[in-house]
Amino acid sequence: MRRRDVLALGLSSLSLSALGSLPAFAQGRYLEQPIRLVVPRAAGGVVDVVARLWAEQVKSQLGNVVIENQGGGGGIIAAAAVARAKPDGYTLLAGTTSELVISPVIMGTPS
Repeated sequence: MRRRDVLALGLSSLSLSALGSLPAFAQGRYLEQPIRLVVPRAAGGVVDVVARLWAEQVKSQLGNVVIENQGGGGGIIAAAAVARAKPDGYTLLAGTTSELVISPVIMGTPS
């Protein structure tokens, strides 16, 4: 790569980052409602405790985080519910490798 190419790439990325910082007026504020954190295990388990600790830590930045435990099906029921949720960024999954990697490989796409 020539020096001229590196400088051109640097200037173009700098200009794109400057354009990316402009506000998008058509969008509303992100944190208009509480965030729903779905835990695919029963209450009191390791994943539930970690999710509750995370929710407490991010409360100052993100606002209210509501924990919803959906046990059963090895986590697939909760993962499928989050996958079917409205894609607005308000529904998150506190998943493990079981429902994020292993089960989709074994079972295919959840319905």
